[in-house]
Amino acid sequence: MPSLRFKNLIPAAKSDNAEIGQWSFYFIQLVLITTLLRLIFSVFAELKYEEAYYWCYAAHLDLSYFDHPPMVGWLIYAFSHLGGNQEMLVRVPTILLFAGTLVVLFRLAEAMFSPKTAFLACAAACCLPAFEWYSMLMLPEAPLLFFWALGMLYGYKLIKEEKPVYWWGVGIATGLGLLSKYPALLIPAAPILYLALAKRWKLLFNVHFAGAAAVALALFSPVIIWNSQHEWCSFMFQGVSRFSERFTTDLTNRLWGTLLNQAVVLSPGGLALIAWGLWAGWRRRQEPAVRYLLCASLPLLAIVLAVSCRRLVLMNWPLPSYLAAIIIIGSELENRDLLQRRKALMALVFVPAILISLLPLIGTMLPIGALNRMNDFRGWQEVSKAVIEDLGHMPSQEAVIIAGTSYQISSELAFYTKRPDIVTCSNLWCRPGIDEGFKDAKGFTYWCSNEELKGCDAIIVAYDELRSDGKWHQRGEFEEKQCSRCFESFAKSETLTVFYGGKPLRRYRIYLAHNYLGLQP
Repeated sequence: MPSLRFKNLIPAAKSDNAEIGQWSFYFIQLVLITTLLRLIFSVFAELKYEEAYYWCYAAHLDLSYFDHPPMVGWLIYAFSHLGGNQEMLVRVPTILLFAGTLVVLFRLAEAMFSPKTAFLACAAACCLPAFEWYSMLMLPEAPLLFFWALGMLYGYKLIKEEKPVYWWGVGIATGLGLLSKYPALLIPAAPILYLALAKRWKLLFNVHFAGAAAVALALFSPVIIWNSQHEWCSFMFQGVSRFSERFTTDLTNRLWGTLLNQAVVLSPGGLALIAWGLWAGWRRRQEPAVRYLLCASLPLLAIVLAVSCRRLVLMNWPLPSYLAAIIIIGSELENRDLLQRRKALMALVFVPAILISLLPLIGTMLPIGALNRMNDFRGWQEVSKAVIEDLGHMPSQEAVIIAGTSYQISSELAFYTKRPDIVTCSNLWCRPGIDEGFKDAKGFTYWCSNEELKGCDAIIVAYDELRSDGKWHQRGEFEEKQCSRCFESFAKSETLTVFYGGKPLRRYRIYLAHNYLGLQP
């Protein structure tokens, strides 16, 4: 069996300084151009509802939150306080973090293979919608990807240089990654699995490994403390509840649905590229660098595949595993010279991927009504202005609350009315564990007490989306009768339809309610 020690390999020929400088220059251009495009998007696009929801994290600063660890909220809080609550400042952290992720990927791929492979890997990452979408929006994936890449880099240094001290870098990356999103628990899997396969136990089990694990746990402790104070709700939601859900009873539909999600987020050609890269990597698994990358990618993919047998896998779940696959793809593109030898095939892969990646930018910059069903970046300011006007006409200005029928609309109202202190959600009228609409409230359940809101008047906003069948469909669970029982009086105020590109984008229904009575049987 070939040795898994990097130092036993015959060293590849070193690139001359001119070649290194050339590909580094190309890489810098790539980072600057793609970062500029993301900044343009951040200025012109309204917040997507997930981003507005995480902005609410920052408005209710805490050790952790119901559905995610606190890193995304902490970052938004830090940058928003630099210049106010603007869309661009909410997104700047994710833009900077993805630029940092590209730098780490470049350094890792360059150390493993060559500067050209490093550039090709980063260029491929910038083409795929999965990375582009999650580098434009302020979501937990942004810090997760950065710390995942950083953990991969330190794990590689640990193995190649045979210095256990690099465990500390892996531990810090894991701890900070766990503050971003729970899958970061798998960051150390790559060096652990690699060293176990190589039976290099002294490099695996030592004081540095134990210390790094302690550091990761200490960094993660705010999440543990918060959960201990809130009946372990976040761990239950992301663990037991997530994996006990069944989106469909048919295994074939679950698997095909999961595959379709990945074909959307990667583009069809991008999905084929990732699959081909992993297959090519498996055939080269005797190479230490490639084996390490497989150890960084396959564990999460295996878990995702197992989960897909139980429930539909969401688009973003396997995303970190694609970082290692991208480096293998870069190596294959260089070794086989596919960009020159298979130009037509590469165009079929990358051109559609680039166009899909640019859809958010195109839909934001150009009023294309045909894209409205995918456009979550417009129409929130209009309804917020209407709510502010209604707020000014309410009899009592000090005892008024705003409630959306789901966390999506509540979050947008909190951001665009600039009143997160008085915005709540469907927890006003839905009972936990009984009513289906309660789960739509998410973190809003923990940001206010229903008992404290008794006697308040309320502005309640529901919204409908236009689907491909040409009909309006309500977003979230909401029954007027159920909601009205919780107030002394309840009446529909207006219906507001927002248009974009000459076509309807979203329809809002606004209700005025008086004297909140609390949850009713």
